[in-house]
Amino acid sequence: MAVAKWRPLRAETVRATQMDVARAAGVSQGLVSLALTDSQRVSDATKARILAVAEELGYFRDLSAADLAAGSSTILGVLLPDMRNPFIADVTETIQASARDAGLMAMVVTGGLDRRREVAAMRRFRALRVAGVALVSPVLGRAVIADYAEQVPVTVVGRSASSGLADSVHVDEDAAAELVVSRLLLSEVRQMVHISASLMGPDAAVAPRRRAVERAAKSAGLGFTSVRSVKEAVRIAVSTAELGISVHNDPVAIETLMALSESGRKPGRDIPVISYDDTQLARFPHFDLTSVSQQPELLGQSAMDLLLSRIADPDLPGRDIAIPPTLAVRSSA
Repeated sequence: MAVAKWRPLRAETVRATQMDVARAAGVSQGLVSLALTDSQRVSDATKARILAVAEELGYFRDLSAADLAAGSSTILGVLLPDMRNPFIADVTETIQASARDAGLMAMVVTGGLDRRREVAAMRRFRALRVAGVALVSPVLGRAVIADYAEQVPVTVVGRSASSGLADSVHVDEDAAAELVVSRLLLSEVRQMVHISASLMGPDAAVAPRRRAVERAAKSAGLGFTSVRSVKEAVRIAVSTAELGISVHNDPVAIETLMALSESGRKPGRDIPVISYDDTQLARFPHFDLTSVSQQPELLGQSAMDLLLSRIADPDLPGRDIAIPPTLAVRSSA
């Protein structure tokens, strides 16, 4: 496997210094340092002039050396399952914006819903001495996460995983499940199928939601079946009367809507379908999908609040925040 390496400077090349930038810009070296760290103590006009001079001279700040000297890192690790779900993108955008506001640069890595890849990413983050790590919907188990949290500040986004020094923030799964079941009951269903599709990875990533929906369904007196494929759910749906479907997330729910239509069943009219995440996909008129909102901006900001406070005080006990859900009602249910 080819490994990219930094190209060393030629022996005759002399690298520009902050002092060179200061002389060329006609300011002090201290002001250059403040401008290069995007300090609010420097006016936008002066900052722009200093940055332009630095660019012209080919000067760049050595962040690794700066971090080593400061004894801290300006890099924040962000580990995602994949980039297929718009919900993940919404959460990540908020995390990145909050990181920028805190003077951190988010290093985003995908784990591909694979434990080995997530472990490799966490080891690399640890080796880089990142300031902290936001784990978005990881498949790693609680004990493994707790172990890493002993070595680097960690916040889990998307499921409850607070343990030891690890923090977590997630939607209130029980409250969300009650919203789903209550809506299905309006369609007078007696049975429900919940889809936790295999493309969503190991059970650790989907089990909390499935269990919450099962509890709510049984509490309401509904028959409950959990499946791991859209094909199996549709097979049951076309042969079962008074049945409703809940789906783990919007991308799989869209697949479910299309499969039902192909079978001759109209979502909403014949079989109610409710999903989770309320992404842009759910809002497209063609799909018009009833979906639970997890408030991704609030999730992302709450995750960063937890992580930044953990970075400031590593010995805080593990904390867990449950975000209240809302239900966006559309024609699918």
